[in-house]
Amino acid sequence: MAEFAVSQEEKYSKRLSNPDLRCKNKCGFYGNPIYHGYCSKCYKELVRDAPKPPDALQTFPEEQVDSASGGLSFGKFNMKRMVMATAKGRGKLFKSGSPLKASTGAVPFPEARESRKSKKQPRVVEPFNEFLKTLKKPAAQDIVQHLKTFRKHITEKMSATVDEQGEAVQDFYTSMGERLQTHPLFRSMNEEQQEDMMDGIEKHLTTSIYQKVFSPESCDDEMKDLLLQRRIRMLHWLEPQHLDIALNLHNPEVQDMISTGRQELWSIDTKKAPQDKLSCIAKCCMHLMAALRISQDGPASADEFLPSLIFMIIYTSPQHLHSNINYISRFSSPMRVMSGEAGYYFTNLCGAISFIENLSAENLKMSENDFNTKMGYVDGKTDADLLLEEDDGVEDEERILVLKSCCQGMKELTDRLQLMLVEAEELDVKMKEFREGLREQVDSILGAPPPRILLGKHREQYRIGLDSADAGKSDIVSPQPP
Repeated sequence: MAEFAVSQEEKYSKRLSNPDLRCKNKCGFYGNPIYHGYCSKCYKELVRDAPKPPDALQTFPEEQVDSASGGLSFGKFNMKRMVMATAKGRGKLFKSGSPLKASTGAVPFPEARESRKSKKQPRVVEPFNEFLKTLKKPAAQDIVQHLKTFRKHITEKMSATVDEQGEAVQDFYTSMGERLQTHPLFRSMNEEQQEDMMDGIEKHLTTSIYQKVFSPESCDDEMKDLLLQRRIRMLHWLEPQHLDIALNLHNPEVQDMISTGRQELWSIDTKKAPQDKLSCIAKCCMHLMAALRISQDGPASADEFLPSLIFMIIYTSPQHLHSNINYISRFSSPMRVMSGEAGYYFTNLCGAISFIENLSAENLKMSENDFNTKMGYVDGKTDADLLLEEDDGVEDEERILVLKSCCQGMKELTDRLQLMLVEAEELDVKMKEFREGLREQVDSILGAPPPRILLGKHREQYRIGLDSADAGKSDIVSPQPP
């Protein structure tokens, strides 16, 4: 080990004593291949004393250095040194007034700058938020007051049916649209901006009256919802091949699209504004169309879309579907449900629900007996009959539970009453004992002689009375016996 250390030390000493490693200026320091064999001090002096070229960025003639320099040239090194000096002096490597940009005219890292510009997206402002901001302006207060008055009229008029309320809302939309066209604040807007304002009015109004007009007790929407739910549950045996569906349900992409579409279908019942409900319907149908396009590697037709929508509704079983459809039909803008992409998908949804309600063995190319067996029909009973039987059974069970709870409550009340009666009797006995004891104490006090202190006071008063001038008066109290 010691011999190895000595050999290594001799090897290093021979290398350091090599004259080729010394500075070319023979100053005694070691040279560096990057500085062309000069030390850093001599190289700085050499650069300082060299004649400067007319251009600030002109470099010295490029010279190839030996292999130890790694292939770097003097010109490239000088360029790097000047760029670093510029960055140190100005705090930024590239500024708009840097000599490198001014001389070359090139923009450093253009791809990065372009990518940063592309990431900056314009700020999206929701039309409804713009509508709310517009309502805060003083010039829009008459619109606000008109909206509040109509909302109060709808919510307080309880005698009107839901269809009459829907007609009143449609008349309000018409009158409000005409009013916006002549209003000083809105008449300068283009057609698209006025449509956004009408959308905001519709959303603001329907959201505020939603609890009063969505599936009220005066209509049969709730019963239709129950019948549709019952019908969908009875069709649980339905397979894709029964409807000739062109969906490839084994494809992961198709499964993701179907799952997202089902979520949108479920979200319909969570929205309050008709346009929001229609947006959920449109998104659901667009995801379904994308699933069909992936399954077929091409666009899907209406004949392929409608069976797939029917299967998705049965597979999802959304809540209050009838109530939501009637709510959209009554309180949404007519142009929205009669035209456009959302109107097309809404029409298909209504057709799918009608097909489910009227589905028969002939539609599925099955025998009547097989269809009735799978549907659970017995003795020619319909869905409504089965639903009423279920409701009767549920009502009977509910009545029994209510009676049991009432009996249990009566038993608890009886036990508490018995306990209170026992406590009342005990209290009555204690009150009698207290009354007798108090009477005995009073009688004993009244029958006992007065205390000696009181008797001495009376004697002193009697003696003083005899010595006074009024001793002969008849009103003198006679002394008590000892």
